[in-house]
Amino acid sequence: MRFFIFFVLFFLLFFNCSSDVDLQTAEKKPEMEPLTNVLTLVQTFGGEDDPNTGDYLLADPGDIAVIKNGDIIVTDEKMLKIYDPSGKGKALLGGQGDGPGEFSRSRSLLATSSGIILTNPIIVNVSPQGFITAFESPLGSSATYYNVYTSGYRTHNRYRVSSNPQISSVYTSSKTSMQNVVSLNENLTLFHLNTSNGYEEVFGFDDGKEFHVIKQNPRPGVFSSSIGQFMVETDEKLHFVLLPTGTIVYCHTYYDSHLDVADDIVTFHIVNLDPFSEKTVKLTYQPVPLAEKEIRTVEDVMKISNIQVDKETKRKMEEFYAMRYKPAFKTLLCDGDVLFVNTFQKNDHAERDEYYTKVYNVETWEMVSGFYAPAWFSGHKAERYHIERVVVSDGYAYRLHYDHVQFAFIEKYKIAQEVYGK
Repeated sequence: MRFFIFFVLFFLLFFNCSSDVDLQTAEKKPEMEPLTNVLTLVQTFGGEDDPNTGDYLLADPGDIAVIKNGDIIVTDEKMLKIYDPSGKGKALLGGQGDGPGEFSRSRSLLATSSGIILTNPIIVNVSPQGFITAFESPLGSSATYYNVYTSGYRTHNRYRVSSNPQISSVYTSSKTSMQNVVSLNENLTLFHLNTSNGYEEVFGFDDGKEFHVIKQNPRPGVFSSSIGQFMVETDEKLHFVLLPTGTIVYCHTYYDSHLDVADDIVTFHIVNLDPFSEKTVKLTYQPVPLAEKEIRTVEDVMKISNIQVDKETKRKMEEFYAMRYKPAFKTLLCDGDVLFVNTFQKNDHAERDEYYTKVYNVETWEMVSGFYAPAWFSGHKAERYHIERVVVSDGYAYRLHYDHVQFAFIEKYKIAQEVYGK
């Protein structure tokens, strides 16, 4: 059975903005036959033969997004490079600097077995209202400021999270930082924060008057010791997507998953912000055991990290490492009212790595299809430090790939209509 740490402690915080939670339970139905070959490549740009020139060449990209008119946004070289639907360079945003819309974090070097790579990708999010949010975030760390651009690619402003009066009124330390941020419109900004001690994470929103906590809990894999805090790598995370209506669907794979003899359940939360409301839906999933080489014990971690911990910290670590299964899913993608839940279930009959994706209609929460897709679609990287980003929009999947050795490229795939239940 999966252990739920601090469940009672954070029960009230979990429901702090809504006392009436409508609990929905999806029917448990037999798994449908997985679809295969659902992605058809229709376009590629970038690579060695990129027809773009100058600043529009892909040099060291970090993230990708697609807006309603089909324009493709790629973050690269301290800029947001905008391409039209055909892949032709259209506009440039940002650049080096400390002003609104600019990026100033110096690139850091990371030594790996394959050589030296740069590790400060700019992450970009687009809201249903067309607001673009971008921030520099080192791998394994978090950001302190972000830039916002409105529809039409106009620079809105540059913000520092520690200077936000609504957040500072709750978390006073200047060390509060972001894992993610999305400006939804002029009045609402969604934050995934690390609190000042780095031990807790907060998912909430700023409405310009007050910071509202949606979910707050200890960060999985972060522990205290006699020499300070230390963190172990884990796939257990909070994931969220935005629906076209502005509704938020989120799930924390550590706190919202439950292994049981009868049913293995993962809970998704459906949140509206203005006015605030929240309901949940419980879905069944198939647990995937950790490989033998992935299983760790407290003694392993203490030996590798060369640390000593007290009895209470060791108890918490033992609870964390008692789980012998991967998270309920790897990543989430959204296209209109369709949610893609990318799992760890591998296709053992495929020549190349493929993983199972479940597809749900988020209005009814019925499963409309399931399919096997290449590892990159599900967020499974060939190498840890490869850039492999995917976004789904209007029936197409866009893949950004960069391995720091070959030229980066973007591929556009048509998704078969059967995936959408049509």
